[in-house]
Amino acid sequence: MDHLMEKLLQILFPRVCVSCEAYIEDLEPICTRCLTSVEVYEDIFKDEGFNIFSVGPYRNEILKTIIHDFKYKRILELESVLDKLISHYIFKNNIRFNKILCPIPLHKRKEKLRGFNQAQVITNILEKKGLGTMKNLLIRKIDTSPQAQIKDFRKRVKNIEGAFQLIDTNTPKDREIILVDDVYTSGSTIKEARNELLKNGFANVSVFVIAKT
Repeated sequence: MDHLMEKLLQILFPRVCVSCEAYIEDLEPICTRCLTSVEVYEDIFKDEGFNIFSVGPYRNEILKTIIHDFKYKRILELESVLDKLISHYIFKNNIRFNKILCPIPLHKRKEKLRGFNQAQVITNILEKKGLGTMKNLLIRKIDTSPQAQIKDFRKRVKNIEGAFQLIDTNTPKDREIILVDDVYTSGSTIKEARNELLKNGFANVSVFVIAKT
C-alpha cells in the first residue's frame, strides 16, 4: 500500500533534480547524472600555513547549487547528498583523524530565522563518520551583514572583525581543532574564527568545508 501511495504521489507531484530539473523517481533531490558530475578533490590545501579539507571546488555549478539550495531554500533532503560527497572525499584522500570538530556559529538571530546552522549539520556528518567530537567552542557575538553580499575583500574583513568569542574553557589547548563550514571563498570568516581560537591558546586549527574557491 505504501509503495502504491508513493507511486501516486510521484505522479501527482513529480520530483525534479535541484540542478538540471529532470524528473527523478528516487527519493534523492538530485539525479545520478548531476551527482556524479560533481568534482571531488583528491587533495588537501593550505592557506597561510593551515590545512583546508575541501570536498570540491566552488566553481562547480552543481556543487554550488547543492550548497545554496540546502542553505537558503531549506531543501533539507540535500543533507544525504552532502553525506555522500563527504564520504567520497574521505575515501579518495584516505582521511582518518580524531579531532575536535567546531562548527562556525551563526548569530542566534540568523540561526532562528534560518531554522538551522548548515555548519552544524556538516559537523554532525563528520562526527558520525568517526572523524572527531563536535564541540561548540565559539559563539557569534556580533550580528554581521552577510559576507556573500560584500564584494570588497577589505570590507569583508572589517565586517567580520571581532565577531566571534570563545565560550569553551574546558577543552585542552593541545587538542587539534577542525573548524567546519560550508564554503571557503575569501576566507575572512573562517580566519577570524581561527584567530579567536589561536589567541586563546589553541595552536593547531585546520578547516573543513564542502567547497572552496
